[in-house]
Amino acid sequence: MHIVQFLKGTETGELAPLAQIPQISLVRCDKNWGFTFSMTEQDKKEITVCHNRMLQEAISMAKSGEIDVLIFDEFQAAYAHGLLDKEAAKDFILKKPATLELVLTGRNPDPVFLEAADYVSEIHGVRHPYQKQIPVIAAGGIADGRGMAAAFMLGAKGIQMGTVFAASKESVIHENYKNSILKAKDIDSRVTGRSTGHPIRVLRNDMARKYLELEKSGAPFEELEQLTLGSLRKAVQEGDTKNGSLMAGQIAGMIKEERTCADIISSTVSEACKLMNGVSANE
Repeated sequence: MHIVQFLKGTETGELAPLAQIPQISLVRCDKNWGFTFSMTEQDKKEITVCHNRMLQEAISMAKSGEIDVLIFDEFQAAYAHGLLDKEAAKDFILKKPATLELVLTGRNPDPVFLEAADYVSEIHGVRHPYQKQIPVIAAGGIADGRGMAAAFMLGAKGIQMGTVFAASKESVIHENYKNSILKAKDIDSRVTGRSTGHPIRVLRNDMARKYLELEKSGAPFEELEQLTLGSLRKAVQEGDTKNGSLMAGQIAGMIKEERTCADIISSTVSEACKLMNGVSANE
């Protein structure tokens, strides 16, 4: 089985279990361009190049008989927005090898593919807390108006931002901690504590590396706890960026300057309002 994930560049929940199955191969772009509505023309060109490369590799694998099941994840959206070679994709799907089982996922499937593909999936809401008028607060991976707009479009009534405020001018954490956030890239964080049931995302450093090595070796909870005792104090008060627990989200890769809380809030709300009203954030 081969899985091609379109429009996905960040770490998502299905990756870990799929990685445990040797008969499954999975490819995706190594960069996150965000939601289609917030992409620039250059973003669209770049992601299209990536999509076409993965598409052609999958077509070659299918025609050679290397795979018997092919999944095009989020294909419908990529196709609808023209973020891949539509003619090449259409020609392959309509003329796919008879021995290949093809799965297409994504919303609003093009009718031309409904008969050609073996499986076509689309998620529909049946029951959701929103229907009970329970306000939902979105948290995680939000640091600007694009994230806020996306959360609101998915039904959230508010957002919670953490890492961007940790790096604000008013934040009392050590400057070394702040600078680690400002210098971080989107691949510079790791999740520790999964084995204990208390996962924490931190920036990569010596402490995080040691912790993950212990977790991988099956170290008991007591040994893991001993390693992290006082680690948050080391980061926040002492500025120890090697042995401290530098708690931060993946969104750290988007935070490049120390700003006031007032500026963070006003710019986030302003950008979100523009996007939700159909105005480009770049205008």
